[in-house]
Amino acid sequence: MKLIYILIGSIGILFSACQPEPPEWMTDPGEIIFQGYKSVDSNCSRCHGRDGRGGMDGENIRNALRDLGETEVFEIIKLGKGDDVKGMPPLDGELSPEEIRSVIAYMKKWDSDDSTKTRTDSVATEH
Repeated sequence: MKLIYILIGSIGILFSACQPEPPEWMTDPGEIIFQGYKSVDSNCSRCHGRDGRGGMDGENIRNALRDLGETEVFEIIKLGKGDDVKGMPPLDGELSPEEIRSVIAYMKKWDSDDSTKTRTDSVATEH
């Protein structure tokens, strides 16, 4: 019986480690989603970098709102863009329209001169 309690407790610990909570200072719903605290599937920072400047798999999106407009960015987040291998996956089933608007509101906070800094402890890590 004791072994069962240990097993259940271990599973609970592993589950909670896979779904990290955002730091207490992070209260912006769009930032929480962007940094991957909602889910691994909607972790924008995984591809676009924690500050939107791009990463190994994703483009620099710091000026996406200025260059494409809010409607186009909304549609790209919702419907995806490009192919399944190198493109932006559709997040329609993962994010609600309100959550997509929250991500866009967070992106609006980035200065056009790229002076906005993102804290190093802001990104959710997978365990």
